[in-house]
Amino acid sequence: MKENLQPKYKSTIGKSIVLWFFNSNRYVIVNKSTYNYIKLYLICDSIDNFEKQISNHKINSKELYRDIENFLMDCIQKEVTPITSAYPNLDCSHKTNNSLLYSIQGKTIEVNHATKTLKSYLHPNISHLIAKKRNRLDCRFDILNDKNNLLLYKNQELQYAFPKKDYHLLQGKFNFLLLCELYNKEERNWLGTFHASTLGNGKEAIMLIGDSGNGKSTLSALLMAHGLDLISDDITAMLADNLHIYRNPNAISIKQGAFKIVKPFFPEMDAYDEVFINESKGYVKYIPPTNIKPTKFDFPCNKIVLVKYDQNAPNTVLAELNPAKALETLIPESWISPDPKHAKLFLNWLETVEFYSLTYNNNEEAILKFKSLFSN
Repeated sequence: MKENLQPKYKSTIGKSIVLWFFNSNRYVIVNKSTYNYIKLYLICDSIDNFEKQISNHKINSKELYRDIENFLMDCIQKEVTPITSAYPNLDCSHKTNNSLLYSIQGKTIEVNHATKTLKSYLHPNISHLIAKKRNRLDCRFDILNDKNNLLLYKNQELQYAFPKKDYHLLQGKFNFLLLCELYNKEERNWLGTFHASTLGNGKEAIMLIGDSGNGKSTLSALLMAHGLDLISDDITAMLADNLHIYRNPNAISIKQGAFKIVKPFFPEMDAYDEVFINESKGYVKYIPPTNIKPTKFDFPCNKIVLVKYDQNAPNTVLAELNPAKALETLIPESWISPDPKHAKLFLNWLETVEFYSLTYNNNEEAILKFKSLFSN
């Protein structure tokens, strides 16, 4: 039984241990002391044997044994995957009332939405890519719904079905499938997609992570206005073959509270539509990337910055960060390929990454400190 509880891969990142479990495709971060107890649990054939191996008599070894067992059982639990077999593929003649054409990186993409609500989920952050004329169609997406689910089709074939409340999953998968189309890749070719913004200087990329409301997108817009190249906002995709980040054409979403901050740098701000997201996020505007004709589309990335805007901070501080703190933000919000080869590549890549925290209340200082991280 314990063989099923074994993590397949282990990696030391800073002072922490990252474990990967094959059955669940889960990454778990533990300290070295906890990992030693896990190893002991896995090699002991009984709770009595485990108890004999514990030298610290202050520890309730039986309780610890059960805690580790429950912890590992939780680590191998698979997530429930959407059931798509109940839905047929679309007939080629299927039409919707909300059809839009986009011109993206030389390709013409058609997106058909069954309702205006479905359109509002996907259109605003690619509205700057509307095609001016109809060319040969490269790909077609259809976004439909029924009583319970949101349905995502690509070229008439059903790709995913999501509960209506999980519209953010629809947004993420649509963007992912769009990237597959733009770069002529399959889903299996990608290492993962990270909930992060990424900026570059033409040679390398730096990833920004942070909890919602901590100024990640606002800082990304300001960095773009000060000469850096926006590679992606919110969804950052990495290819397995070269571990490069690939350009995502989405616009940056700016919350209402930051409109005044970014407006001096984007004169067109008033002309952008305000889009209501939900009660928590309120209204946002979408700022298109300023690099409208990029010549380079993928970049190496070996730095991650955990961003936090704090109006009470005495000054702006850029400092090295405990990797565990960054990974606790990065991993839960990301999709990592379940392929064991990709899991190993991901852990190896993490070992090369430099982690930083940037706490700021002054935008100009934050911009200067962030730019200082670029090697070139």
